Amino acid sequence: MSYLGYQGKTIALDRAPFAGSHPELPFRLDAIQPPDADFAAKLIAKNLRAGTARIGQPGQWLDLSWDSTIADLGIWITYGAWQGHTEVAIEPTSAPANDLVEAIASGARPLAPGERRAWTVGMTVGA
Repeated sequence: MSYLGYQGKTIALDRAPFAGSHPELPFRLDAIQPPDADFAAKLIAKNLRAGTARIGQPGQWLDLSWDSTIADLGIWITYGAWQGHTEVAIEPTSAPANDLVEAIASGARPLAPGERRAWTVGMTVGA
């Protein structure tokens, strides 16, 4: 589940509108907004074919890559809605959910006491 927060209202989405807009938003989600947009979102991209994501613009970007054991990506966006900050974060996730209860309900397997899991994440900065 993905969530948008706009002007004090929460919108739950089964599918995140990454390349376009949501009918209740006056802007596209693929373009940075000013802090007065008063917008926050927690978006989840599920079952990605490639373990890579890029954030930035031509000539200035960050690539994030991860191994094939992780198929989902969380994207966190705030334009002024959290203490006036403008931030975008990308996070590979082993449980595409909003909280632990939702994660377990969707099939995520919690760690047993003493159990460990590992995966690899890489970053490349472009200029």
